Amino acid sequence: MTRFYSKNVEAEEMCGSICPKIRKKLNKNIDMSNNCTTLPAGQHIFHVKGMIGEYEVNIQKEECSCRAWQLSGIPCRHGAECLRYERIKPEVVVNKCYSIGAFKAAYGKVIMPCSDPRVWPRTNGPPVAP
Repeated sequence: MTRFYSKNVEAEEMCGSICPKIRKKLNKNIDMSNNCTTLPAGQHIFHVKGMIGEYEVNIQKEECSCRAWQLSGIPCRHGAECLRYERIKPEVVVNKCYSIGAFKAAYGKVIMPCSDPRVWPRTNGPPVAP
């Protein structure tokens, strides 16, 4: 109950389109994408050379061969580099579940507190065992 209240208060203070923790992860991926080289291979398809390996990225399908983008819904460093190449804002392709609207929908409800069992109405039925 108190967690929902504190998350609701936190949601009211948020600004932007995605949650702050996701924004931090996205910014980290954007910073790490500086070490990547992008080679366009076709319409929305890229070949990305990183420090460790080479990856194929399809920004239209939001897929990377490293599979981090598909697993998390947040563009990986390779995807972030391709989005930069295409001049697309990375927050646009972040999964909708990380939006502030989804956060508010999850924590915006109120959980009503229960009164003490001693003040509950008495019934004539048999007692309920726990």
